[in-house]
Amino acid sequence: MRFRRQLAAPRCVIALLWVMACGPLAHADAPPIRLAEEVSSRLVWPDMEVLPVGSAEVTVDDVAALPDSAWSRLDTPHRHFGAGSPDQAQWARFSLEAIGQRPQQRFVIHQQSFVDRVQLFTRGAEGQWVEVPNLRFQTDNWFGGLRNPGFALVLTPGDTQEFLFRAETRSLLRFPLKIYERTTYLRTERQAYMLACGL
Repeated sequence: MRFRRQLAAPRCVIALLWVMACGPLAHADAPPIRLAEEVSSRLVWPDMEVLPVGSAEVTVDDVAALPDSAWSRLDTPHRHFGAGSPDQAQWARFSLEAIGQRPQQRFVIHQQSFVDRVQLFTRGAEGQWVEVPNLRFQTDNWFGGLRNPGFALVLTPGDTQEFLFRAETRSLLRFPLKIYERTTYLRTERQAYMLACGL
């Protein structure tokens, strides 16, 4: 046990080593994504930042503790980081702000079916990071989010909500994240299933 403790480096240090090894893409602080009530859908890109591919052992608290300079913005929404592996993960961060008078029901969808595991975390009332339930594993509704991983949110007007997104896959590592208004998302899912079934 003593030998293992001597060999183990803090996970936060490991995360910083990813950045040093991979280099930044294009660093610039991403502004909050401001969502008016009439916005039915939009990409999270370009208003998100990512970390280079690194160890799957790094936790959400390790990632949240990294300095702003460790994060980089993508130059294109189609950028990918090659095929992943079981011991790798990649992180993205973004924030959402609801504009209007009423709470907004939104879905954050990772538009990639072949992915091993994705997780979305948001800050809780006490400042701690809380995992948002993944709709892909929370519903058996035919049009309820089984096609792609997704997360249901309720955004309070005037508040800015922070998010950390984690992807782990043996297929292409990328961030095809899109935000939908609830009705638009369900209609999009229904149309996709009908097209796939030839209806």
